[in-house]
Amino acid sequence: MHPVRYVGSRKKGMELLEEILRRIKPSPQEEEELGRVSALLLERTRRACEEEGVGKPMLVGSAARGTWLRGEKDIDVFVLFPERM
Repeated sequence: MHPVRYVGSRKKGMELLEEILRRIKPSPQEEEELGRVSALLLERTRRACEEEGVGKPMLVGSAARGTWLRGEKDIDVFVLFPERM
């Protein structure tokens, strides 16, 4: 069986992809805000861990990977503790 070919479908597909990206990609302002808040949260968590003498905070998830979607901000911080506490 031969694949079905559509004339002009590649161009329309690219236009659709570009439109989707415009809708889901965070704006530069959103990226700046999330970066600032993430850094602040990570620093405060690091200081708290130092004060308690345990743990090491780590930014993870979509914010860390830069894969979060417009309007869907969340910040995931893991705190790594020694196995023997």
